[in-house]
Amino acid sequence: MSPARILIDLVPIRPGRGGTGSGIWTHARHLVDELDQTDLVGLEVVVLVNPEQEEFFADLSRVKIRRFPGLGGSTMARLLWIHVVLPLVCLFLRARALH
Repeated sequence: MSPARILIDLVPIRPGRGGTGSGIWTHARHLVDELDQTDLVGLEVVVLVNPEQEEFFADLSRVKIRRFPGLGGSTMARLLWIHVVLPLVCLFLRARALH
């Protein structure tokens, strides 16, 4: 049986730009770092990032990274990501859960 795949969506977060960035970004980085140091028996963690975030996760060994285009500050792009693209990504990657 394949491990349960958990997706963590960070694509809409804009590090250092306020609004959807500051505290949420700090929490997300710590969460991913802690998961990477944990023995993930029966789980596969995949983090969805935008190009601005990719460098922060270059040293991960257990957690996998998937890069997607950044959304910028566009409300329409965020809505399309959340309501159309992200559900399709979850389906395509056969995610068991999304955070």
